Amino acid sequence: HQIISDSDTPYIYEKVGSIYNHYLIDEFQDTSAFQWDNFMPLVKNTTDEGNFSMVVGDVKQSIYRFRGGDWELLQHRIKDDIGAYHVKAHNLGTNWRSDPLIVGFNNRFFEEMMSMSHGHFEELITEIPDETIRGQVQLKIADVFGTFSDVAQDVPDRKQEEKGMVRFDFIEEDRDSEESWGDESIRKTIHQVEELQRKGYELRDIAVLTRYANEGKRVADAFIEYRNSDQADPSLKYEVVSSEALYLTSSHLVRFVVSLIKWLNDEKNTIVLSEWLYEYNRYILKNDLSESEIFSRFEHWEEICPKQFVAQRGYLKTLPLYELVESIVRIFELNKIPEEFTYLQGFQDAVLDYAKNERGDIPSFLSWWEEVRKERAIKISDDNNAVKILTIHKSKGLEFPVVILPFMSWTFDHDTTKDTILWCSGSVGVEPFNQLPVVPLKYNKGLAQTYWAERYYEEKLKAYLDNLNLLYVAFTRSVEVLIGHAKMPAKTNLSYAYDLVLSHVRQHESWNDEAKSFQLGN
Repeated sequence: HQIISDSDTPYIYEKVGSIYNHYLIDEFQDTSAFQWDNFMPLVKNTTDEGNFSMVVGDVKQSIYRFRGGDWELLQHRIKDDIGAYHVKAHNLGTNWRSDPLIVGFNNRFFEEMMSMSHGHFEELITEIPDETIRGQVQLKIADVFGTFSDVAQDVPDRKQEEKGMVRFDFIEEDRDSEESWGDESIRKTIHQVEELQRKGYELRDIAVLTRYANEGKRVADAFIEYRNSDQADPSLKYEVVSSEALYLTSSHLVRFVVSLIKWLNDEKNTIVLSEWLYEYNRYILKNDLSESEIFSRFEHWEEICPKQFVAQRGYLKTLPLYELVESIVRIFELNKIPEEFTYLQGFQDAVLDYAKNERGDIPSFLSWWEEVRKERAIKISDDNNAVKILTIHKSKGLEFPVVILPFMSWTFDHDTTKDTILWCSGSVGVEPFNQLPVVPLKYNKGLAQTYWAERYYEEKLKAYLDNLNLLYVAFTRSVEVLIGHAKMPAKTNLSYAYDLVLSHVRQHESWNDEAKSFQLGN
């Protein structure tokens, strides 16, 4: 961008413009203004010459504003920059992915949500004292929710039969219970995966989508723990694949080996001793001792460990790093735990890579591992038969026969626990603010009563649209089955994902008020 700003007709444009006559830009709704400024002269030049170019995008799937993506480019600016006479919009109104029942549900849901959300914001802005500002915000409200004006999709003739299933379960939270509604949701997710397998689905057909990566890790850990428990059905599978679950640090065996090496390096470190004893008791010996019982016995670790380890402890410290790891695996019989063998192999590969290129002493390795442990992961083929756990952002553009949303609980506004700063123009015509080019203001409700009410509501609307688009992307990934879980709110106020879903489904004849569930199809 800096290069092309140095002259009126940059050399790079002359060179590229003389070679290429047609341009195709995909995922245009996530293009930033910065990127469009770079490409726009080339696209405008070729269209002025009568050549065909194309941008492809869907404003309803704009979910990367935090990376600079600007849906307004597709909605408005491209016509202004290229010229309305050059631009022809072509709407792809047929859904070739999802079963008719899912398409129909999404059509009704998002059309109603647009109307409800529009009315919700119209009611909110009555608090703006300045009529001029209020009128400008009303125009922005109409503009934002106009992005869903074409949300309804048709079903191809060959898929007219009412196939598909949509199910939502709302979980009432018991404040006296130690378990949260999220724990119950994860349990329901595991049981639904079991039931889907009994219905003939493969694990690879199922995707679990979450708003945040840490939620996905929670689900993956629960599947692994359930698979190793007595509750698991021996005739079923419980393998999961997620970017977080594939990290070596998610493996109990890897954590055990690293903690043991740390302790061999410094046997006075009782914290590390407690760490590897916990992993050894809970996940290798798989005994039923409580955490307090395990930690209270750390001084008697010799009674628990293999006698060979106690006898050879001093000798193990003299071994080269890779041989040390191999000896630990052999003595503790870690290779007899098949469910974590892949992680163990991945860790040994990491140790081998380090030993080839770096100093082989333990302290240096431990320092290196602290730097890279969050990046090292095992590689699994996409053909692996496992439930895919991924964030909604990573699922964009993909499709799955079955989609499960265990946590439909994200807020439709900015997180109040974090400071969001709005850089507002100082030119409000009021002293002393008009002496400043920009004014940094903390995003909060109080701004609605200030000179920057328009800027506040503009950001509030965009945050709302960001999160509504996330819901749209999540609901449109499934081909045959869409399942969602959420907390049962005490009252609905359109502030969270579950508010919108509950507002719609509880009016439907398929709503079961006693079970707090909704199901269409079978």
